[in-house]
Amino acid sequence: MKQFDKAIIEVSRGNLVESIHSADMAICDAQGNLIAAFGEVEKAVFPRSAIKSFQALPRVEAGVDEQYGFADHHTALSCSSHNGEAIHVDGASEILAKAGLDVSDLECGVHFPELEADRAKLHIAGKKPSALHNNCSGKHSGMLAFAKSQGFDTQNYVSRDHPIQKEIAANLTDLMGVPHSESICGIDGCSLPTYAVPLANIAKAAAKFGSGEGMGKERASATQKIIHACCDHPMMVAGTDRGCTRIMAALGRKCFVKGGAEGLYMAIIPELGVGIAIKANDGARRASEVLIAQLIASVLSMNDEERAKIERIANPELKNWNKILVGGIQTSPETKKILDSLHP
Repeated sequence: MKQFDKAIIEVSRGNLVESIHSADMAICDAQGNLIAAFGEVEKAVFPRSAIKSFQALPRVEAGVDEQYGFADHHTALSCSSHNGEAIHVDGASEILAKAGLDVSDLECGVHFPELEADRAKLHIAGKKPSALHNNCSGKHSGMLAFAKSQGFDTQNYVSRDHPIQKEIAANLTDLMGVPHSESICGIDGCSLPTYAVPLANIAKAAAKFGSGEGMGKERASATQKIIHACCDHPMMVAGTDRGCTRIMAALGRKCFVKGGAEGLYMAIIPELGVGIAIKANDGARRASEVLIAQLIASVLSMNDEERAKIERIANPELKNWNKILVGGIQTSPETKKILDSLHP
């Protein structure tokens, strides 16, 4: 394993570095071996929404999506942290309806859509946001469908003691190799349990999830179904102008990525057989997004069009209100040199 200092992401203005972010990052192979570690990868972190695909696995493996006739875009939405755009609201509503449920069953809470245009549409129509606009409504709808299919009570499904949450926790324990017990449990923004585990174990789980290594045939098939659904329907995973969507829209099945709150990012690169987990130490999404894009640009073989799209995410421009270019965000020269050296 190669051990490096924390990855550094620089925010520049003019020709000077104005701000600096640091990040920890773990890269693992399909056998669960650490290939490279940046910073403190054994420190426990809450993976938050970065592992929604892991949480969806028991439902997909149980055949619930086929039982209720979910299409692949519904599967992708169940792994999403979305903008609350119309396609997301409609998709979550469809998942619920197919399972004989509705918005009143959701326990994720209510907030306005991410984009100003969607908030304006609600205002003009004289409507208020609902739980369907919550960025986690797809995940919650999928969990409700899982509970309904198994004959469990659909009320209080967000509780750590609910049968589906116990099954999800057991699945996460198996994937990550860390007991998901009450002692490491917190409550996520959408009221579901979230468990603090070492960053290295998230990367190992990502590699295992992508390769199917050490899994039975049915479980490996379910992980591939989830990955392909997300890569094939990237708009359902996040939405307009979001990093996850932009990366997968550019690369298709070459790379599966999913961000989470507080600067978490998880990625799977199937052709290299690796899983990646990132934690920006200050919780900044802009830092983890630039870092994962730069890593992809450094290690993945791409055509010119793909590379141009990923480079724009890895090196975003900063403009002021008059659209004047004032700076940018990029990995430090030292970090970029290390990332480039990792190319297989």
